[in-house]
Amino acid sequence: LDLASTGAYNDLSYDNPAQGYEHPEIVSFLAQQEQPLRIDARTGIDALWQPDTALLAGLDDVWGVANPSLLAAYNRYWEGMGSRSTPLYDFLSATFLIGKKDVELDWDKFELAFDGDPELNVYRNTTALPRAQIIHDARVTSGADAEAQAWSAVQGAGFDPAQQVVIEAGDAALPVVSPATDEETVRWLARTGNELTLEVTTSAPGYLVLSDVWYPGWTAETEIDGRVERQPVLRANSAFRAIPLWEAGTYEVQLHYAPAAWNAGLALLAVTLLVLIVVAAIAVIRRRRTKTDTI
Repeated sequence: LDLASTGAYNDLSYDNPAQGYEHPEIVSFLAQQEQPLRIDARTGIDALWQPDTALLAGLDDVWGVANPSLLAAYNRYWEGMGSRSTPLYDFLSATFLIGKKDVELDWDKFELAFDGDPELNVYRNTTALPRAQIIHDARVTSGADAEAQAWSAVQGAGFDPAQQVVIEAGDAALPVVSPATDEETVRWLARTGNELTLEVTTSAPGYLVLSDVWYPGWTAETEIDGRVERQPVLRANSAFRAIPLWEAGTYEVQLHYAPAAWNAGLALLAVTLLVLIVVAAIAVIRRRRTKTDTI
């Protein structure tokens, strides 16, 4: 029994252990779609679609990478959104869902998109929101219970993340938002794990809202009319990010992940290297002096 429990989560069969990661038809289909988007594979298919398959394929999953350490705010959002029929789910930009051939879904919003895999289908969420959008209707929470206020507002029956955003202000100054007066656009220029660059055209002050999870260490800069300004990365809709847009115009928005611990580590490394260089230099000088004295 002890041996059985020890190997409970290991596949001891002769099957190919990489088989659960190999879905070239699905990966090819998804790679051809307009990016960035997210997929949702949390449909009980771990034996067929391994949890980190999206990571290996260069795709983004609503659950990120398989990790036992969950971010509390995002986990609360996921567990509290109710179902995939809600606007809170659409806000995640979960454009495609991967499920078995007989998966049960809300067919008022999901449709078959691809069935070229022998075991799994890809379904399109026809009401998914873009990963980044401009919002002009903001509710601001503040004070010691700002987080609780924000979560309550997000769960409110009238909350629509396509039109509204809930901002946890903290000590940050915020723009006075006003309704859009003309067409607005968001265009992705670059995207890596640690940096995002977008071109944003807004007709009035508002917020650039991203369905990327908020986490300490993200910084933002905006450039408009040649002016580069540091901006706060605000916590939005309980678990996500928003950047203030102070005036109408076309911005280049850059987000960069540079956690304080990483910077402190680099500084410590630099000091350590400097000390080693000094110690080595002193040792060399002493050795030369010793040789000179001997001669």
